Amino acid sequence: MANTVIEFRSYLPSSPNPCFIVMKNGKRASEIPLDLYQQGTILGKSPYWKSVTNGDGIACPSELPDGKYEIFAKSARRSAELDIDVSKKNEVNGFEIALHLSDQLDAAVRTPTAIWVQAFRGVIQDASGAVMPKGKIEVLRRDGADVFDENPVLKTQSNQRGHFFCDLEKGTYVAIFEYPGFDVTAFPFEVNPKGWNGLKVTMQVGDMNRTAPIITEFNAQTN
Repeated sequence: MANTVIEFRSYLPSSPNPCFIVMKNGKRASEIPLDLYQQGTILGKSPYWKSVTNGDGIACPSELPDGKYEIFAKSARRSAELDIDVSKKNEVNGFEIALHLSDQLDAAVRTPTAIWVQAFRGVIQDASGAVMPKGKIEVLRRDGADVFDENPVLKTQSNQRGHFFCDLEKGTYVAIFEYPGFDVTAFPFEVNPKGWNGLKVTMQVGDMNRTAPIITEFNAQTN
């Protein structure tokens, strides 16, 4: 018998006039989009209110009717959400929202580099070995532990045979592979003439016990 999982959201008490301060890397972040939804109206609905943070990293909606709301903030690969319960009886009106990376990307950014390649090329496959065409691929430059540029230096996809190839300058990067129905796979790598000829990236389906992506050597003969 399958287990039923019930998610309980924690709503913070709020006055009808809340203000949201968005933080990124410990600093207030400007020009961050915010979407606010009434409880239970996220799917297929337009936000009840939307805005972007000002130069001080703050955004404040007009007076909200009593009720529960869910607020979402997103900037490139970072995101955050906050739930509030608005009531005229509440006086709290200041909330801090800290943008964070997904678990997979956060682990990739923090993990020491252990993969070296001559060029960024290889193949994407599933656990059975079947190739995965049109897999989404992004590459970010990493300048050191916990430091990376969120603007991708590369956006591409695998071809019909699951292969990918792109020239990158010598340096350290974070690769992100995405495919519908599969976990996001992210890992650091370094372009180095002494590295592997190519990468074999094995995508996984919803395995919560997986602690690291499965990356092995691939001898690519053609792109």
